[in-house]
Parts: sequence; C-alpha cells; structure tokens
Amino acid sequence: MADVTIDATARGGTNTALGNGAGFGTVWTAAGTGYIFYIDSDDDFKYTKTTDSGATWAAAVTISGAAEIQKFCVWFDKWTPSDTGVIVHTTYYNAPTDTVFYRQLNTSTDVLGTQRTVVTEGASAGAGDWSTAQVGVVKAIGGNIYVAYHINGGGTQHAFYRSTDGGVTFGSRTDVWLDTAADQIHLMPGAETNNQDIYALLLDRSTDDLLFRTYADTGNTWTATGTIDASVVDNVGTRMFSCAVRHSDKFILVALWSEINTATADLRTYAVTTPAASFAATAKTDVLTNTTNSGGTDIFINQNNDDVYVCYGTGTWATAIGINYKLSTDDMTTWGTATNFSDTDTNTVQD
Repeated sequence: MADVTIDATARGGTNTALGNGAGFGTVWTAAGTGYIFYIDSDDDFKYTKTTDSGATWAAAVTISGAAEIQKFCVWFDKWTPSDTGVIVHTTYYNAPTDTVFYRQLNTSTDVLGTQRTVVTEGASAGAGDWSTAQVGVVKAIGGNIYVAYHINGGGTQHAFYRSTDGGVTFGSRTDVWLDTAADQIHLMPGAETNNQDIYALLLDRSTDDLLFRTYADTGNTWTATGTIDASVVDNVGTRMFSCAVRHSDKFILVALWSEINTATADLRTYAVTTPAASFAATAKTDVLTNTTNSGGTDIFINQNNDDVYVCYGTGTWATAIGINYKLSTDDMTTWGTATNFSDTDTNTVQD
C-alpha cells in the first residue's frame, strides 16, 4: 500500500509523546479497523480511525484539548488475555498543572467517556523537564485498571494508582518506582492466582538493568521478581524497550536495545516465563547486532499463531529515521529479512 499521511502536523522527536517510556499508540480492533493515538503539534491528545486497513483516515478527534499534553499511554481491553471488551484505556500527562488524566474510548460506538483525574501534583512542580515524564496503564485480567506515572518537573513525583470501578475513581497504592530517576516502564497483566495482580518491567536508570516486578493486589505490595537484562546502556531520551503478553501461555515477550546509536548496539529479545514463581528470562536471538544509527523499538504478537514482529528505527540518528520490521515465526529463534514500512523512504534498511 502506498504511504498515507495521517496528520502532517503530528508532533515528532525521540523524547516526545511515547518516545522514551510506555506508550502503545496503535490499536486494531478488527482486520481493517484501527486507531492511532498521538499528540498533535498543538500539544493536544488526539486519535484518528481507519476502516479500510489504513488507506484512509477519518478526521482527528480530540481526547484532551488542554495544551501541553506531553506523554500518554493506551491499553486495549483485548490486549489482556481472555478479555473480550471494546474499551481503549488512555492515560496522559498535562505538564503545566502536573495532572495525570484517564479517559476511555468505546470502540463499538466511538464515544469518549468522561475525563477523569488520576492525580494532580500541582502547577509548581510542572515547569521542569517534561521530556523524562513517564505514564503507563494496564487492565488486569480481573478488571482492575492501574496507572503508574513519573513526573520530573520542578520537583520529582512518582506514584501508582488503582481503579476498581472501571476507571471512575483512582486510589493511591504502593509505589512501583525505585527512585527519583526517570526509569522507563511498561505495565503488563499478571498470570498469578489472583487475577488482579499485574507485572511491571522497569528499566532502572541508576543501575542500567531491565527488572521484572510483581504487584500483589491483595497485599498491595511489589516484589522484585528478577532481572531480565543486566547490561543496558540507558538512553533516557529514547524508547529503549517494548513488551507484549503472549495469550497462549501468558509469557511476556521483550525487545530491548542494549544501547543506542553505537557500533556495538544490539536489539535483543527475551521470553519471560510467568507466573512469577516460575520466572525466567530466556534470551532469544538478537534482531540486530552491532548496529549504529538505530534505536527505538516495538514488539507485536499475532495472537492467532504466535508470530512475532519487532519494529525499529534506522537512518541518520536521530534526524532522518525510517521504520523497519522483522518477523519471527519460530518463537524468536530466527528472524526474517528487514522490511521498510515505507514505499518511498530512502533511509538505510538495517538487516
């Protein structure tokens, strides 16, 4: 399919929007129906929809028109194993007021729910380095909704919140963050006996380790379950890793850059065994090895057959970046050749 411009004024950069933290900005609800969530050049949080597999896109819909929306994350019901819901859960951060919001989109009707406030930290803390802010959201198998945020503004705030009423209200829970550094995070549904438990994958900037933590909802506690990778050279301004849950066995699959834009940078993959009592991080085959001029990554799973796709950026880092992907049909043991998403992009395809 020829390249299609969705929004020529969408905000770019490697440390904006979902560039250096959580994210998940694309949701497909059917083979030809999808949504893209993004921050526009006016700093509003928006989405647009296609019903013809991306050939055309509807006019953008504003989720939050408050200027200075800086980071966001979304979670779709069906990304949670066994869930058949139709809701996209969005969370986003407004920098001037240091407020974290939550709002639902019903994809069966395209009706937005009421905007809810997760927490307001206060305007005095919001004038600092928004580029390192982090937000994450996930829906547990049991239905609880969890939001984690880290704001490095005039002060530094980080916390973890839970909703037990479908996102109407949120209450503070035990903090998932390790320290005041802007650790990168992804929240994942858990595979524990208590179906309200969840996991967090944390890239600890103070030690450059990718850690796996388990949240027990009943006891409101986080457990340091294990380490996925202990040799990461963190780059705070770049999306260093991505993960997804494989529904067939509830394993967490991970794509992780060892470092960014150096001659020794590797794009590594792991399969993390769950539940937590059986934790093991099995290293799989690298997607790329010793690759400069590359960075950023996303991992996707075809839940029908367990095929795995890993995307990454290549080109002239970080000013002219093309997006490529590779496919594995054998549990990340081997990877196919690189394919560039664009039919006009002239950036180098890294293989």
